[in-house]
Amino acid sequence: IPNPDNIGLGIKDGRNDLDKAYDPSNFLRTKAYGQAPSNTTLTVSYLVGGGLSSNVGSNSITKNGSLLIDSKPNLNASMKTFIMSTVSSTNNQAAKGGGGEESIQDIRLNAIAPGPFPTKGAWERLSPGQGTEESATSSGNPMGRNGEMQELRNLATFLMADGCDYLTGQTIAIDGAIHLASGGNFYQTLDRLSDDDWDGIRDMIRSSNDADKAKRSV
Repeated sequence: IPNPDNIGLGIKDGRNDLDKAYDPSNFLRTKAYGQAPSNTTLTVSYLVGGGLSSNVGSNSITKNGSLLIDSKPNLNASMKTFIMSTVSSTNNQAAKGGGGEESIQDIRLNAIAPGPFPTKGAWERLSPGQGTEESATSSGNPMGRNGEMQELRNLATFLMADGCDYLTGQTIAIDGAIHLASGGNFYQTLDRLSDDDWDGIRDMIRSSNDADKAKRSV
């Protein structure tokens, strides 16, 4: 913000306006009070969507949109119109980078089949009362441990990479080979259930389903 005490002492073109009064509020709006920029080039980098239609040659973006002018009282209308007419725009470089929509050959669909990757939410439901380290040692996993989240993220990153475009329609297991060793996860716990335990589980599931249906009834 300029210092009001310096206004009128003279600007670059040599004019001196010490005998004129200025509205102090104008000092909050500009850092160059009293000077209109001329022969000034503004370089703007922009990104626009639209695919192939957004690729245009150089010097083809020349149409100005709306010019926002902060008009003040007693502004010289003819000077304002002249200044606005001198504003021009162009793109010195071609706009490129837009591509066509994805074809059926570009779309890939893969799935991840994770083994035990302990999180608080998962283990409270899948293995209540059992710590993650305990489940790792007692799960019978050939690697003797649970998965780490970074390993899961690495696989997801690989599947999304451009370098494996030919990989599609696959389900990738990341479970330390526990599925090959046991046929599934948590099988030791399920294998110890008695017939009465299974009956109790069925009753719990049936009760939960009935409660959900009752909430949906009108």
